[in-house]
Amino acid sequence: MSGCQEILTRLGLLLLLLAAADGQTPDNEPQPAAGALFRVTPLILKLEGNPRDSIPFEVDVLCGPEPLEVSVVPVALGQTETGTLTPLLDGPTGDLSLSDERLSLTAGSTSQVRGEIFLPADCPALLQYGLLISQLSASDGPAASEDREVNVRVRFRYLIRLEVQVARGMQPALSQLLIEEGGLVERDGLAVARVWLTNPSAQPHEVELDAALVRLPSGKQVGPGFPLIMPSRSQRLQANRLKILILPGARIRVEEKLPEPLASGPYRLDVEVRAGKDRRKQSFELEVEAAEFPTQAGLLPRVVASLQVSPQALELSTGAGSSRMLPILLENTAEVAAGLRVSIVGLAGQPAPDWLVVRPESVWLSGHRDRRIAASVRGRTSNGEPLYAWLELVVTPDDGSLGGSVRIPVALLGSERPEPQISLESLRSTGESELTFICGLANPGKVHVPLRVSLSIADPFGRVLEEVVRGSGVWLLPGEQAELSFPLARPLQNGDYSLTLNVERAGLEPLRITRSWRHGE
Repeated sequence: MSGCQEILTRLGLLLLLLAAADGQTPDNEPQPAAGALFRVTPLILKLEGNPRDSIPFEVDVLCGPEPLEVSVVPVALGQTETGTLTPLLDGPTGDLSLSDERLSLTAGSTSQVRGEIFLPADCPALLQYGLLISQLSASDGPAASEDREVNVRVRFRYLIRLEVQVARGMQPALSQLLIEEGGLVERDGLAVARVWLTNPSAQPHEVELDAALVRLPSGKQVGPGFPLIMPSRSQRLQANRLKILILPGARIRVEEKLPEPLASGPYRLDVEVRAGKDRRKQSFELEVEAAEFPTQAGLLPRVVASLQVSPQALELSTGAGSSRMLPILLENTAEVAAGLRVSIVGLAGQPAPDWLVVRPESVWLSGHRDRRIAASVRGRTSNGEPLYAWLELVVTPDDGSLGGSVRIPVALLGSERPEPQISLESLRSTGESELTFICGLANPGKVHVPLRVSLSIADPFGRVLEEVVRGSGVWLLPGEQAELSFPLARPLQNGDYSLTLNVERAGLEPLRITRSWRHGE
């Protein structure tokens, strides 16, 4: 390996190690990268004590294939808006002492960083300390490599978090936390609830947040409640991702995608912060314009603007343990009452199938009311190819104004289910400074494919430059075609790229399609 290649490899390992050592609680202990110079375990050390206790601690440092020296420095902890913890070299570190501030590591051996934390008499119930363990350069001269053109010293480092639970410590009051700027933002075309938290106190807080969205003026909750999560923990396992640590002086955001799509109109976002038995609530009034969230449009079919239907499609089955009957929720968000007629329609001019029944076939919806109807399989067992039909809903308001209609697809699946397929029929781009890729997709298979697709763009080195998610889950039926647009947030320089489409499939690995792309002349 040339000196330049070695430097690039070590730089990549450094980025990987720093990403793993962000100071957050890992769900599983991270494994060292192949060829890493050293590793440290654990990345988070949980301790317990009482005021005035001296608490010893120990951290293992395993040396790689080459001997080296590391420094150990107590640091204060800072926090970014995503919740990620960072080292502050000039901040207060508390009463923390170390047996060694510098270690000489022997190749393949394990050494220990030992220390002690003294807890003051008036300490809070939760304390946070940091240790920064860094590789020291062997000298200030050139790197030990035959390639003298690259004179770079790579330094690995780990941020270790020491968390002390103090049994008789002072519990911080939830009233100290500021709950700010609750609202909705758009991500991948969907609505995301976001709230900002500020901790102006001198004590860290560990809390959980629950939220619910309420439609106004009816006061009816939209879908189930949902937790708000720090972005830095959004990919963690459920047990750890809900805990929100906010350090003194920090301002962080917590967010989550809404469980239900929204119609336009006024809403209220209710937020509850919990710490043990302590509770605190706050509400934010919102005005929603559904067009701001384009991906959700397909999630919420509308007969007319004020009458919405969910779900967007029905999958019935005669297989063991499957659903032969499913409910359909009809919701009238307007003041005006409406009558609704439901009928079954065959695909592409075919007669209405005899395997599907819906009850009742007509309903009356007063203003700001909802009603459930049911679609079910009529005495049939299907072991062959999936069967399809449309449910057509037609409405005429009571005041005689113009009505409307919508169709939602219904599938009947048997015990044998074909694997979903999709093909890329065309790929083109539009625009220059604001580049958009347009993908023509087709379903050559025998079963529907919900369109939830991501497009990633990678350079010749395999580095992903951008990923765009599109598709609302609307079914692409067998034999159908559709186009999806993927607008890029940043311009693309001329050159060769790799484009990868990932089509989500419930319970299966995503369908992956990769194409080469040359941008510009």
